[in-house]
Amino acid sequence: MELTMNMLNPIFARLNKMPRAALITIGLFVALGTFAPWLAPQDPSTQNLLDAGLGPSTAHWLGTDHLGRDTFSRLIIAANTSLVSVGSVLGVAMTIGILLGTIAGYHRGWVDDLLMRVVDVGLSIPSLIISLAVIGIVGPGYWTMVLALALAWWPMSGR
Repeated sequence: MELTMNMLNPIFARLNKMPRAALITIGLFVALGTFAPWLAPQDPSTQNLLDAGLGPSTAHWLGTDHLGRDTFSRLIIAANTSLVSVGSVLGVAMTIGILLGTIAGYHRGWVDDLLMRVVDVGLSIPSLIISLAVIGIVGPGYWTMVLALALAWWPMSGR
């Protein structure tokens, strides 16, 4: 069966304007983040002290920072980093939560009770405290941050 735009029109017609605008905005952000390395007009890490602190122009759409780096290119690359971070955190957190929730639902009885008490303990501790504890134990770093947030958020999908 071929999916055409005519088949999607009733779906888009049912969406209100606000959710449609939000969906378009999120779609643009995901597309921008996905294709960021190819869309950035300049290298975001190249420094040019002669261009430091410039305002918006045709060469630098959002100007430059104090080291002469293009702000627009840095913003586009940051969208890519944000998408990878969120995807990693959600992937790990949902994998742990869904796995434990599935085991609890399948086995029932004392296994279900035990796993749900573990989830209750995880939900009762503030996520910021868990994240800070993990970062304090493991040390700073990008993947430590991903691990800390995943360990703080998995109980929400485990319930």
